Amino acid sequence: MLKTMTSIALVLAMATQAQAKTEITVQYVPWMDGIFQALKVAFEEAHPEYQLTFLPPYADYDDGLQQVLRQSITGQMPDVTNQALNRQRTLIDRGIAVDLFPFIAQEANWEDEGFGGPVTEVASNDDGVYGLAVAFSSPVAYYNMDLVRAAVGEIETLPTTWDEMIALAARIDALDDETYGLYTTADEDWIFQSLVYGSGGAMASEDGTEVYFDMEPGAQAFDIFQAMLDEGGMPATSMDSATQLFYAGKMGVFLQSINGLQRHEENIGGRFELKTGLFPRNDPNGTLSAGGNVNMILTTDPERQKAAWDFVRFVSSTEGGKVLVSVSGYMPPNTNVAEEMADFYASNPNQALSLEQLPFLGPWYAFPGDNGLRIHAAITDTLQELMAGQISPDEARQQAAASVNALLR
Repeated sequence: MLKTMTSIALVLAMATQAQAKTEITVQYVPWMDGIFQALKVAFEEAHPEYQLTFLPPYADYDDGLQQVLRQSITGQMPDVTNQALNRQRTLIDRGIAVDLFPFIAQEANWEDEGFGGPVTEVASNDDGVYGLAVAFSSPVAYYNMDLVRAAVGEIETLPTTWDEMIALAARIDALDDETYGLYTTADEDWIFQSLVYGSGGAMASEDGTEVYFDMEPGAQAFDIFQAMLDEGGMPATSMDSATQLFYAGKMGVFLQSINGLQRHEENIGGRFELKTGLFPRNDPNGTLSAGGNVNMILTTDPERQKAAWDFVRFVSSTEGGKVLVSVSGYMPPNTNVAEEMADFYASNPNQALSLEQLPFLGPWYAFPGDNGLRIHAAITDTLQELMAGQISPDEARQQAAASVNALLR
């Protein structure tokens, strides 16, 4: 009987301990799953009092914003949402995201622990801090060095301007009928913004009421896109198809985010030498749009807010940043991570290239107002028409500007 009572007491104690864990619900996009799974292991080990529950991933960043807007009406929001840098503005403007400044104010060594600057600046305004940066990315050039050598021999300096890039891609494209020069996507305004900013232009006026991307020098973006198609051997195909062509060794240069580096390395294996290079800029003082995402707290329950804060703080900490770097190509916002992982970056030069681009990263611009998603679609729809040969660069410039200006009215 004593043994039975002891066993029951032990079971009850274990059950009570399990019930004592505070649940934190989190939702994010699919390509962040591996990162968040690794963060879950590290966080729950450091904080056994919490249990993370991951909700079904958003389809993409746009879906993530739309879901939160709907959930805010039904009262079914997750405790923490992971949002794109250019999508979180809507949640701030609508008062959905929780101001984190009261939590930050209680931190004794906030900046010394690497949280200053980039971690908070991307989701702040004059009224507060509404998110902590999780991951930064930048567009880079992935080179099939075997094809580069076949086209031009040994090369000491990889292209840094679009004229140089397109000239190299044309040489690669000329190797044979089954090889393509380069590829970038038409369905992400993030790449388009980097073409605009990298040419020394701007997306809009300072007050955000009028587009500027149709004005020189930023308007070069449309001509660059056309030159990639006409001269650089860019196929008019989908991102998925182009990715497979690159993996198969049938494409010389793949222009996309650094965050996919490890996935690309795994899929390429030893098929060819992969090397990363700087994303071209026609203006040496031009910038590139920083991609990435932030964690925002949505719950209004004080106890769950405290738990959610402990989680988002951990993710953006030095320890969280080290997890991020070890399982992805993303750049960590925490300023202490690069120094602590110096040996890692020295051993992984393809990933270290992202640090070289940090000095000229700029914002991923978000247009003001409630039409952000429609503006994104207006730009990318126009670029897709340009890729399909349905309109000229001048027509694309005029069409995109007219569509966006109408949505800003």
